[in-house]
Amino acid sequence: MMNVNWKKTVGFGILLGAIICLPGCGRTTIDLNNYVSDTPEGYDGMGKIYNYIDSDAIVEDNIQAFGVADDDDDWGLAPYLAVEELSGEWSQSEGLSNGDQITFTWDEDAIKAIEDSYKVKLKHSDITITVDGLEEVQSYDAFAKLKVRYEGIAPTGTIELDSSGCEISSLKYTVEPEAGLKNGDTVTVTIDVPSDCAEEYGMIPAEASKEYTVDGLPAFVMTEKEIPEETMKAMKKQAEDIKEADIAENDDVTLNKMTYIGSYFLTMKDDEARGTTFSLDSNWNVYNELYLVYKLNVTDDAGDLSYYWYCSFHNIVFLADGTCSVDTSDYDKPSGGWFGSEAIKHGSEYYAGFGDKESMFNTCVTANADRYNYTDNVKEE
Repeated sequence: MMNVNWKKTVGFGILLGAIICLPGCGRTTIDLNNYVSDTPEGYDGMGKIYNYIDSDAIVEDNIQAFGVADDDDDWGLAPYLAVEELSGEWSQSEGLSNGDQITFTWDEDAIKAIEDSYKVKLKHSDITITVDGLEEVQSYDAFAKLKVRYEGIAPTGTIELDSSGCEISSLKYTVEPEAGLKNGDTVTVTIDVPSDCAEEYGMIPAEASKEYTVDGLPAFVMTEKEIPEETMKAMKKQAEDIKEADIAENDDVTLNKMTYIGSYFLTMKDDEARGTTFSLDSNWNVYNELYLVYKLNVTDDAGDLSYYWYCSFHNIVFLADGTCSVDTSDYDKPSGGWFGSEAIKHGSEYYAGFGDKESMFNTCVTANADRYNYTDNVKEE
C-alpha cells in the first residue's frame, strides 16, 4: 500500500475543521471498489499486481462525509489515518499470466472501524478480474556462449565455467559435481535466475539448467592390467638397467640372476584424492604407483645372497589421445648403504633391498594403506 502524502497546510486543516462542523443528514455511501488498482504489471508468466488502495482519494472525494471527533486536535488528519488502515489482498499477486482469474478480498475489520467512527457507508465486494495486457518476455539460450573447460586428470578432474561472453554475464552459474570427475561423467550446470530478471534485463534464460558429459581429460591408470605391454616393457627395462648399473659399480659383487616376480599397484583412495591437485607437469602428488618387484642373487666375499628389491614408477596416465605416459626417469628404489633404512648387510657389503617379501610388502604397501588402495601381484616361482 502506498504512503499517504501528509503535506497538508495549516490552512487546509482549519478549512476541514469548518467543513466537518456542518450538520450531516445521514450516511454517505462510498464504493470502495472504485479505489482499488486492478492493473497487473510485468511480463506474461511473471506478472505482479499490488494491493494498492488510494486512501487519499477516498477522503478527498468525500470530504464532507468524514467528520472529526470532538477531541481531535490533529488538524484534520484523523480521517486520512483511519482510511489508510483499509486493506485487502489478491488471491494471487505474483507469477501472473494472461488469462489468469484473480480475486481481491477486503479486510472487513478496517471497514467496520471506519463506519463506526464516521458517517459513511463503505460499499464493497470481492473484485474478480481476468489478467491481460502482460508483455511477452523474450527468452534466449543462456548456455550457447558458456565456456566449459575440464581440467586436471581423471578421476580427479575439475570443471571451470566462463560466462563472460553470455548475453547476461552477471547471472550466477553453478555446477554439480565440480570435482572428482572422469570422462563420461554427467555434470549439471544451473543458473540462478533472479525473480526480476525480465524487468532488469528484458529477457530470461529459456532453460535454467543443462547437463554436460565430461570428456577430453587425461586419465590415471586404475589397474595394472590397463598398462599397455609396451609401457610395461619400458618400465621393466629401466628398472633392470638401474639395478645392473648399481651392482656394476662394485667390483667385489657379481650379479648372478635378476628375476621379475610381480608387482604392487597402488591407487589413492577417493577421500584422500578429494581436494588434491594433480598435474601432468608435476609428480609432487602421487595418485598411482607401480612397484616392480625383483628377486636377485649375487655373490660377494661372503658367498651367495638372495634378496628382494623394487623399483617404482608413479602417475601413469592415459593422455587424451589414448597414449599411455609415464616418466621413467622419475622413480624410487630402496635406500642402501650402511645408513639406509632398507638395506641388508652380507659380509662386508650392504645391499639396498629386503631379506624377505613380508618386509618389502610392509614398506611398499602397509605403510601407505591408510591413503592408498592396492593390489598384490607378486608371485615368486
